[in-house]
Amino acid sequence: MANLVAIAEEDRFNSKMNESVKGIYIFDTNDFLRDLIKDHHYRQDFYSILVLEKGEIKLRYNVDDITLLAPAVFFFVAGSQTIFKNVSEDISLYGLVYSLQYIKQTGLHLTGTEALNIFERSASYSQLTETELLVLTKLAEVLGAILARVPHRFQLEVVNNLFLAFLFEVRHILGKRIPEAQVVISRNEDILVNFYRLRLEYFKKERSVSFYADKLNITARHLSQVLKLMTGQTAGEMLDEAVIAEAKRLLINPNYNISQISHILNFSDPSFFGKYFKKHTGLTPKEFRFSKT
Repeated sequence: MANLVAIAEEDRFNSKMNESVKGIYIFDTNDFLRDLIKDHHYRQDFYSILVLEKGEIKLRYNVDDITLLAPAVFFFVAGSQTIFKNVSEDISLYGLVYSLQYIKQTGLHLTGTEALNIFERSASYSQLTETELLVLTKLAEVLGAILARVPHRFQLEVVNNLFLAFLFEVRHILGKRIPEAQVVISRNEDILVNFYRLRLEYFKKERSVSFYADKLNITARHLSQVLKLMTGQTAGEMLDEAVIAEAKRLLINPNYNISQISHILNFSDPSFFGKYFKKHTGLTPKEFRFSKT
């Protein structure tokens, strides 16, 4: 990810794509620090793997407060939310960001527990031995070198296989720390993870709690009760949070006017969008945009 923290910025993600290999890129310490904003809520649009070589990171991942001490690896799931609380001055790290579409193009098809381990856990992280760190680093270095080369006939196949090697090395490391028998999530955790996923897919068009409840085959009341228990927020509050975060991101971008942003976020008209935005931020869209210029 040209940066983990800016992973919500899809335009930036897409701009980092290799011309011949879409949906994956590598980030380093400078990329990470360039866009780091402490205590900011980041919505994870893509999957990513962070390898911490040196230093310490304190973060909140969904509802969990985590301290990551080097050397360590962290697996981030699409649809999750991350707040970086503190990053030590001696930080050194790298990692991969990739889309679900990229995974599909590699031909990787998993079901059951294995798929849950790789894609659906709410948090997966582990300390690394020196050998594990060395293996992951060498794989990432070779992958980065191939991505940086002038495209050739077999580049996609080479990248895919190097990426899968890296992914399964991470899976092997995490699997040693998390026995297969323990890979079980509660019904409430399942609802939370799936709500995050649905919100990521539909929040720009759907703000009705009943829409998400129907998708999850539960009542709107039950959905809000579960989310309140797990996160301290109701479903409506979490939907509003996603919409406002996206509105702010778009307002900072001078390429969009307020009418366009209103349309992107499926408001009936700019006036209604303005009232909604001010209700949740205390500022009109114009005032917010002016404050960021």
